[in-house]
Amino acid sequence: MQAAAVTVADVAWPRMGVWQRDAVREVVLVLGFVAMMALVAQITIRLPGNPVPLTGQTFGVLLTGVALGSRRGAASTLVYLVLGSVGVPVFAGWGSGAVWGIASGGYIVGFVFGAYVAGWLVERGWDRWPGLLVAMLLGNAAIYIPGLYQLSFFVPHDKVLAFGLYPFIPGDLIKLYLATLAVPTAWALTLRVRASVAVPTTWAVVLQLRSPEDAPVEWRRVRVGVVVAAAGWVSLVMWSLVVALKMEIGVYDVTDLSIWHWLWLAAGIVGLAAGLHILARGVPTWLSRPPGAPGGPRRP
Repeated sequence: MQAAAVTVADVAWPRMGVWQRDAVREVVLVLGFVAMMALVAQITIRLPGNPVPLTGQTFGVLLTGVALGSRRGAASTLVYLVLGSVGVPVFAGWGSGAVWGIASGGYIVGFVFGAYVAGWLVERGWDRWPGLLVAMLLGNAAIYIPGLYQLSFFVPHDKVLAFGLYPFIPGDLIKLYLATLAVPTAWALTLRVRASVAVPTTWAVVLQLRSPEDAPVEWRRVRVGVVVAAAGWVSLVMWSLVVALKMEIGVYDVTDLSIWHWLWLAAGIVGLAAGLHILARGVPTWLSRPPGAPGGPRRP
């Protein structure tokens, strides 16, 4: 029998075993993340001539799926969709309206799929580096599928990608980076507050290291991993900004990018992945030592 999936929400706020209290807990978690998505949706940048705005919703949706898991994450985004469709001002710009009548409505439908995909992968251990980045990317892709399909009914077919995909690549990359940093940090803080390493993550362990003498070999790997991953992350952010400057809404085409831009993108991804891999390898040996042992996790 498979063990129940554990998410950061389950560790931060464990079930109590009393169905009435657990039901209240589930409702509060779902509605709490609905409120969070409504707030981040107000981070809006209107692109000239484009019916689809750049918002913080993707960031909120992916965090919802990863923090709550597949079912609750999908439920939270579905409640968000329904509330906006019936007139509650939770969409970008405190807007609302039936999603089938909005050019960007397909993306809102995609939020349900994106949260479910990211949550499903996290429930299977993908919230550890570097799997978390892949889970976020797949969740983000699930948002675009219905989004682009519905947008095709509002703009000419040959402009769908130019309006609905290309202008959002840099922003989505930055939001993905922020989300992949926020989740391990949330795990680390949760585990520190609860004085437990029962569900360890790389960042949870890193935050508990006091000095290089605690775990000399592993600590050196951690430092190298942090430096390499940070260099890859900065490179990707810079790439996103440079590409954004080249964009012209409705005209932008990936063929505008030279081979050097693609090599730069590949180098940044490889650097980030390599750094996260080194960072992850510096953890298992140190973590396997019993609490209180030399070089092992310290007792709370």
